[in-house]
This record gives sequence, structure tokens and C-alpha cells, in this order.
Amino acid sequence: MNYFTSKIDTIRDKIVTMQPSITVSHQMRYRSPGEQFHSFSTIGQDELYKLVKASKPTTCMLDPIPSRLLKDLLPDLTDPLLNIINVSLSLGYVPKTFKLAAIKPLIKKPQLDPNKLINYRPISNLPFLSKILEKVVSSQLSSFLQKNDICEDFQSGFRP
Repeated sequence: MNYFTSKIDTIRDKIVTMQPSITVSHQMRYRSPGEQFHSFSTIGQDELYKLVKASKPTTCMLDPIPSRLLKDLLPDLTDPLLNIINVSLSLGYVPKTFKLAAIKPLIKKPQLDPNKLINYRPISNLPFLSKILEKVVSSQLSSFLQKNDICEDFQSGFRP
């Protein structure tokens, strides 16, 4: 853990020292949205059902039940799951259990020396329901940004 913490600190230090030398090659412009984003909207059973069914059944060791079983039992679990998601959206609060992740160091390439920590990358596994909430939030934020034409023109990563 100390190795990865040190690595993050080093990256942060390099970013801070590089900032003054960064030049912007395109003209920056601020686009004021036509409306403000005040809160997230609650979702319905159909949307929750589609999100859960479309999600990969990857189970995290922090999940109370395997995600494949949750998907199989979804018709019986829809109401309590919907309540958890909608209360979180309404209050703007993410439960602490959704903020936990199981971290696994994975070797970057099979031919690298497994005895050297530099050859590993930390992979975090989030609880299944946490990922569902993340997809709902991402969808609503992306929709707002596109509707108000305030997406960053030069961003290519993490966009469809």
C-alpha cells in the first residue's frame, strides 16, 4: 500500500510542477447552461430493471449476494433496490458501503517480475449496486451536459 500511495504522491507532484508550463492551444470558452442542474431525478422500475439486466454479473467480495443471483431474483428485489437507489438520488447521499472497494494488485504483463511492486497496477472492484447507482448518475449528468451543449469539445475518453 505504501508503494502505491507513494506513486500517487509522485504523480501529483509532477502535475503541480508541470502546470505553469502547460499552454492551451485552443481558445477557451465558457458555455453557460440554459438551465442549472439542481438535483438528480428518481428512476422507475423499468429503468432499474434494464440497468441491472444489461450489467455484467461481476461480483465483488463486498456484495452481500452474488450479482448473478441478484439478477435472477430481480423481480422480487426490485422494490427494495429501487428504494435504495431513489433515496440516494433524492438526498444526494451515497451510502458508505457504496464507497468501499476491494483492491487487487494485478501484474501488468505476465512476463514481468512478480516480486517487484512496480510491475503491478491496483484494480478496484466496487459493489454491484454501487455500479448501478453510478450508471444512473452518469446517465443523468451526461444527458444534462449534452442537452445544454456544455460538453468539453476536446474530451475523448469516457464518452460514447
